[in-house]
Amino acid sequence: MQTSTARISDAGFTLLELSVVLAIVALAATLLVPTLRDVGALRIDAAARRLAEALGVARDGAILGGTPATVVLDLDRGRWTAGTDESATLPVGVRLRAVVRTDAPAVFAGVVTLDLDPAGDARATRIELADDRGRAAAVVVPSGSGRVAVVGR
Repeated sequence: MQTSTARISDAGFTLLELSVVLAIVALAATLLVPTLRDVGALRIDAAARRLAEALGVARDGAILGGTPATVVLDLDRGRWTAGTDESATLPVGVRLRAVVRTDAPAVFAGVVTLDLDPAGDARATRIELADDRGRAAAVVVPSGSGRVAVVGR
């Protein structure tokens, strides 16, 4: 006489395993979602740092070469050119909002030149970057021999 034994299937997951996996996914989502929401701010910050770096390189080139340097900011096209070598375009969704100088009215459109003398000095200038959601950053070029800085958000 044969007896039948019920086989318990090893396939599938236990309730405990599913709970652990769901807890890990929830934790990962909690950490990741705030970062994903702020991608626009990261884009603006990166663009501002890139512009500040280009201005710093132009300044260093003027000092080392002993010749004036010019940085051209095209607010309408969202691009800048530093000297003849370096040219860059802002990321999609980021724009040059304004160029503000202490000795002239703010400029919101068109082309603005920033002249650096052979000592690397320029007129005090604030270059504002923004996106359509209100996030912003600024690149500040101090008068005299100060270093270019990225400020605010």
